[in-house]
Amino acid sequence: VVRTELLRSLDGTYASLSTQFLKTLLSIWWFVSKNSIQAAQTTIYLAIDKQFDTTTRQYFSDCAKARTTAAAMDDASAARLWHDKFIY
Repeated sequence: VVRTELLRSLDGTYASLSTQFLKTLLSIWWFVSKNSIQAAQTTIYLAIDKQFDTTTRQYFSDCAKARTTAAAMDDASAARLWHDKFIY
């Protein structure tokens, strides 16, 4: 999970209601998330290493091959998603 500045423009109403909660959450979040440079490493690794030039239908995490779920390999679901997202 990548650290972003998603909450930087949180308006005063929500910010005042949940300031302490957000501070606690963000302090925990810092330790379990990645900055943008760390998060980009797998993408960069796969883009520049020639051994992956012909690799398809695989999932990678932290610069290593990871388990691919059955749902990710479901061609019917992929076709339906493609159709719903790009046709309509």
